[in-house]
Amino acid sequence: MTFQRSTYMGSGDPARRDANYYPWWLDNLADDATGEGAFMQGAAHGAAAVRSLVTYARTLYEYQDFNNFGDYGDDRFIEDYTTQIRGEPTGVIVTVTRNAAGDAQHIVVNHRPRDSMLLLARLCAGEFAGTSLESLFGDGKPDSRTSVGATYLDNINGVTEYYPEWLDNLADDATLEGAAMNGTARGAETVRSIVLYARTLYEHQVFRYTGPYGGNGFLEQYTTPIKGQATGVVVSVTRNVAGEAQHISVNHRPRSSVLLFSRLMGEKFADTAIGEHFILPTDPVVG
Repeated sequence: MTFQRSTYMGSGDPARRDANYYPWWLDNLADDATGEGAFMQGAAHGAAAVRSLVTYARTLYEYQDFNNFGDYGDDRFIEDYTTQIRGEPTGVIVTVTRNAAGDAQHIVVNHRPRDSMLLLARLCAGEFAGTSLESLFGDGKPDSRTSVGATYLDNINGVTEYYPEWLDNLADDATLEGAAMNGTARGAETVRSIVLYARTLYEHQVFRYTGPYGGNGFLEQYTTPIKGQATGVVVSVTRNVAGEAQHISVNHRPRSSVLLFSRLMGEKFADTAIGEHFILPTDPVVG
């Protein structure tokens, strides 16, 4: 039941399944480019490291079914698509920030649902074992060698009063997905309950971007501590024709923060239908 209408299932339209798309930014990386994601611990540093990770990940995609790709803000680019990894339906949101020279300076790649994110982490751990990238896919604990320079490590105090206006304009049949979740939460009240409690876990928010993207999207990019653990968040909101928030995707990074957040949400909603989307207290340890 929870997987019905999951947006990572794709459109179902074979004509949209593009196996030939190539990201322009992959050949235009800054020498000191960094890459992060929900499936990683810390950040990959340098154009060669980022290119290796992205190139391998792309070999695992059976196709790409695009919801959106294009510029947003003054110096940013987004890809929003679905695919399959070893047969597992997967949603992906990639954000790229350019430097003053127009080079891709920082890349964030977030996969959902949680099972797909962990599958990709395991596959990358096997692929990059014995290399300098191995520590990015370790046991889920932050690694000082790779955490240096990670953009979610903001050392400044952020705002506590920000309130997402879209939360008060949810469609009755709104849906919510995320890297910390399996399945899809459905209905305005369910989505609102999840988002409102999640916000109580954020100590503050340091925003990198809030604003529109594409024709009907809204994006939030920010960092926050969760129980003291540095965390980056990318929230994408898709509006329906009435201008209501129809679909929300919330993606946390690094992997340890994804799993921490999922466990905290599972504890809160353990005795409700919402709990099935998160890691419950009775679930075995994962990641």
